[in-house]
Amino acid sequence: RRRRRSRGDRASECLVGWQRQRVSERVSMASSGKVVEVATTAQFRAEVAGMGADSLFVVHFWANWCEPCKQMDEVFAALAETDYAGLPASQLKMLRVEAERDEVEDVAEEFEVEMVPHFVFLRGGQAVGTLEGADPRGLQEKVAALVAKPAAAKPAPAPA
Repeated sequence: RRRRRSRGDRASECLVGWQRQRVSERVSMASSGKVVEVATTAQFRAEVAGMGADSLFVVHFWANWCEPCKQMDEVFAALAETDYAGLPASQLKMLRVEAERDEVEDVAEEFEVEMVPHFVFLRGGQAVGTLEGADPRGLQEKVAALVAKPAAAKPAPAPA
């Protein structure tokens, strides 16, 4: 569980708020709307439910105090801008979730996020892989591999 801030932490809260503003300004400039900032559990569930079974989600769990997360924000934004031949843009969704935000705590717990940066790959609403830590090449390779591998086809019904 996270520690609640005490009165002694007020000075650091100002700094944290300033850092959060800088990070979100940089990401929104780099992503041009292709990375969705998730603010609540309900929003996360709606995003996932609104896509088809063949859709691929890449969920980036981050924290504003984490320097490696800032590096991965840039990689994540660049991946969001990439055109993948194997997957229409409408079927690839990039979600960015602040892991320590109370409003998305359920989502972070559901995917057992214990460190940041942490990436979860979803297809048809089910986790098909994870990646922990700042590994730009690993993230690029994982996305490319999942795009190249279509969702498993549903078996044909048995003849009657």
